[in-house]
Amino acid sequence: MATKLSQFLKEAPSLKPLVGRLERISELQRIYSETAPSALARASRVGGIEGNTAIIIAFSGTVAAGLRQRLPSLLIQMQAIEREITAIRVDVQVDLTGGNNPKKQPLKLPSRASESLLALHAKLPDSGLKTAIGHLAEKGGKTK
Repeated sequence: MATKLSQFLKEAPSLKPLVGRLERISELQRIYSETAPSALARASRVGGIEGNTAIIIAFSGTVAAGLRQRLPSLLIQMQAIEREITAIRVDVQVDLTGGNNPKKQPLKLPSRASESLLALHAKLPDSGLKTAIGHLAEKGGKTK
């Protein structure tokens, strides 16, 4: 019979310390999500625990600055639930996956720039450059 991975991890003697640490981090993440302002909580996460210090990973410098301004009240709120936490450290780690970043607005060229690109496109011989200029010109809403 197949054993669930979570059950295997809990039963493996050599992995028990790791599982206990991961469960504590998971619980601290739940507490953090409940206590931090929702916009900041979505753009950050609990990254770990070092001693009695919770490490919060912010996905941008702006989020880190917002969290640092709120550290005293955030620490008090977290300590009400998790008394062992005596400090919070905020680190910045840019989220390169784009999972927590707002979607970028598509490039929209001014019509004059688009018209200039279309004129250049018409003069160029067929090539990769001509194709690229045509695609760029489309960003202005004009078509080839």
